[in-house]
Amino acid sequence: MTCEDCGESERTERAEHFVRHHRFLRDVYRWFDMFIVLLAAFSFVSFPIFAASQEQRIRLKPGENEASVRGLLSPKKDEARYVIHAVAGQRLTVELTGPGPLSGEIVLPSGRSEGSPGAGAFFDQKLTESGDYRIRVSEGTRAEKRKSQFILKIRLR
Repeated sequence: MTCEDCGESERTERAEHFVRHHRFLRDVYRWFDMFIVLLAAFSFVSFPIFAASQEQRIRLKPGENEASVRGLLSPKKDEARYVIHAVAGQRLTVELTGPGPLSGEIVLPSGRSEGSPGAGAFFDQKLTESGDYRIRVSEGTRAEKRKSQFILKIRLR
């Protein structure tokens, strides 16, 4: 059997022949290789902008040391995230109130997390780290998801 384009006979391996002599297939293989390389490169990249856009920053006005935030959890939005900047030596108290099983968690600037299920003050400590403290409010561990309103009270003194 011979190739209509180049007249080469069967003695050349078919795959090798097509890649060498047929420009279209050669280009397809190049694009495929490039796609695989890019896919592999982007699989290791994280995009923190997406996570940050879900957080609501809490800013205390000068002279104030307390803020209250009302929130709503639903089957589609089953957690709420907040962030507040604090300095080592300050005391941070975070209190959660609302019906149903709620859970609060704090992620310290070092990445360590603390929190507890249930309403009430789930974090009350003198801070040893300066930076952003991330607060996550979610429904407790139960199978059914429903709408739950909550109030998050934050004191920083």
